Amino acid sequence: MKALGRWFRGAGALGIAFGLVAACGSDSTEDKRVLAELSQGCVLNSDCKSPLVCVFRKCHEQCTETRDCPDGLLCVAADEDGLRVCQLPTETKCYSTHDCPGKQVCGPDGRCRDFCDSTADCGDGQTCAAQGACAEPEELDPEGKLPEIDAGTGGSGGVAGSAGSGGTAATGGAGGTAGSGGGSAGMDAGVDASGDGSADANADASGCLAGMADCDSNPADCETALNQITSCGSCTTTCDASNGNVICNSSLVCEVVACNSGFGNCDANAGTGCETSLVSDAANCGECGRVCNGTCSNGQCPAESVGMVPGTPQFHALGKSDVFVVTGSGTYVLTRVPKDGSGATPMDTDTATVTAMAADGKSVYLAVSGSGIVPYSQSTYQKGAPLSVPANVFPKYLAVQGSAFYWEVSTGAVYTAPKDDASPQLPLAPSVATNAARALAVTSNAVYRLTYQSGYVLEAIPIAGGALAPVATFTAPVAMTTWGDTVYLGVNNQGVYRHTFDPKKTTQDAPTQLLPQTGTFYGLASDGVDVQFVRASSGFVYSLPVTGGSSASILGPISNPDRVYGVDGQWVWVGASTTVSKVPK
Repeated sequence: MKALGRWFRGAGALGIAFGLVAACGSDSTEDKRVLAELSQGCVLNSDCKSPLVCVFRKCHEQCTETRDCPDGLLCVAADEDGLRVCQLPTETKCYSTHDCPGKQVCGPDGRCRDFCDSTADCGDGQTCAAQGACAEPEELDPEGKLPEIDAGTGGSGGVAGSAGSGGTAATGGAGGTAGSGGGSAGMDAGVDASGDGSADANADASGCLAGMADCDSNPADCETALNQITSCGSCTTTCDASNGNVICNSSLVCEVVACNSGFGNCDANAGTGCETSLVSDAANCGECGRVCNGTCSNGQCPAESVGMVPGTPQFHALGKSDVFVVTGSGTYVLTRVPKDGSGATPMDTDTATVTAMAADGKSVYLAVSGSGIVPYSQSTYQKGAPLSVPANVFPKYLAVQGSAFYWEVSTGAVYTAPKDDASPQLPLAPSVATNAARALAVTSNAVYRLTYQSGYVLEAIPIAGGALAPVATFTAPVAMTTWGDTVYLGVNNQGVYRHTFDPKKTTQDAPTQLLPQTGTFYGLASDGVDVQFVRASSGFVYSLPVTGGSSASILGPISNPDRVYGVDGQWVWVGASTTVSKVPK
């Protein structure tokens, strides 16, 4: 097998015993089992057998000083403050600091060590060598230095392949020793210091130490480290780092740390790195898996028209398979626009005025003057029997949550009633003033009403019952949408906000601003992950994480958008005049 001479050249070499077992290099099954437990891969401490800990993505034994560790292995600092572990045999050797785990450096003796400015930076019993690496005192020369690797020249016996009588280059003979000159050629040929050709317990089947390989087919050495992006785990495995930060990690596999702007690891293969252009790939436009039906330009998908309605939209609702739009005043037309683009279809028309619209998973509801709340099935598209609502409490804004309707009348008063019978109207909030109502939104636990009272006043009423709670007052109009227990607000010339009602608080927290934003909001939607919106004269559909950000991303261009119909699992549905369009989210 290939010898270890390249790691021990020079008069100061340490002769490290790389096994964690007995110094003689025991080959027992139990010893192998212990070594396997120590070096197995991990992410959490719980991945390791107790009391081992997970450090540098492998299981390690904790230590306080080097004498707690097997012979030849140092007690080194882990990434966590104060925690120290025994090196694994595969973590000792190095050609450069890049070869060492964590914050260790490659010492002048070709060994991974803790970096230090002074002895205070080192572990118990260690000292800071003059070259800036922690060491045991006995490792240092009289000048306080670690010995440096010196390739030297071969001695009288140090010729590669000069085996003794009966010996071979693979097994070594009495004449195949390193020689007195400290040279390494004889050892690289496959013999140890005594010339007996014994195998090293830490070498793999090819004769190379773990983490090293013979990639140049020169039997005299194991020259290639397998923790490089050009040889990650094997001689032929490369990690493509051309478009991002791609490394060969401590488990000797390629890992994408981060991609450069405009690129992504869309094939989920770390070896190919950040292989995909997110700027122009229609199958991965702006992000992996975001598919444009047309071209992708600058990471944006242009809006795709799916149908047109017969007039200016007055009210709208997003259903499971269709976008529902009401047009006309005095005589209304209810049109459904199938999401599959098969063409807009009128559902109903009547000589009456629609004042509000809402939808749930089964029906679309219109507040029709003179009739009440009229349901339409989303599956059969048939009109159901109207639910009567008195004219003095007739909805101006309508919402559905669970098994109940919630609505706001023109004075700002808020009512609720069961969906199957709208007659027992229950007041939730009192009137404010004539024509004070501005908007209504319902979350899973609260009704939010917006009224104008010398400013745009946002208040919340708990669905479970309780007092009306002030939330905020804005100086500009507000668009609202909800997801779960949160309401999202688009405040003109101020920005995007969110608020979650807390029933345990008598005074509600102020809304959280997610993004300062100028312009007029023409609508918002949310899927619980992002908030999607359009603004007047912007020409784009925007998306913002619900956690906020310094800017909103552009999903795609659209000419003169004037509303957001809603968002589903794949698409943001938007309108521009009579056209209904979709943009992949």
